[in-house]
Amino acid sequence: MRDRLRRFEPYNISYDALVQTIGGSLGNVCYIQEPLVYWRRYKGASTFSGIHETTGKWDGYKRALAALRNKDNRERTRRYFALLAQTAFESPVAMRAVEALAKGSLTGIVATSLLCCKHYKDFTNPQAAASSLVQRLRAFFMPLFFIRDHGRYIIALD
Repeated sequence: MRDRLRRFEPYNISYDALVQTIGGSLGNVCYIQEPLVYWRRYKGASTFSGIHETTGKWDGYKRALAALRNKDNRERTRRYFALLAQTAFESPVAMRAVEALAKGSLTGIVATSLLCCKHYKDFTNPQAAASSLVQRLRAFFMPLFFIRDHGRYIIALD
């Protein structure tokens, strides 16, 4: 895995998302029900928005849709996935998603959302109490959540 990560050293990429994605390129990702780390949001962190403290259940979905209007977020997402497209993914489905997001087009984003929805069991926690319809909805929105959350800081724009 280290060799796959080294090619990204020259770029200003958020390492946690990169490690997760490159790890997924090596094979299937599985959920472990046991907490392995304790994590908390630090209010002074650059990625902290505080929004979750004051919003309703559907607000995250609305903000994900609204994030599509943010050209900088979409461009950062496109650049990130264009770099990832240089990595061979074990899963053909994951590779198709990476290639579609690397295009940076709305069509590519929607295609990836539909792909995630179709393969929702690969992208959601199979032991979650949520219904399969809710899991499909979450899977469909995964690319939009990425654009919303990671597009702000994942890779620097020149």
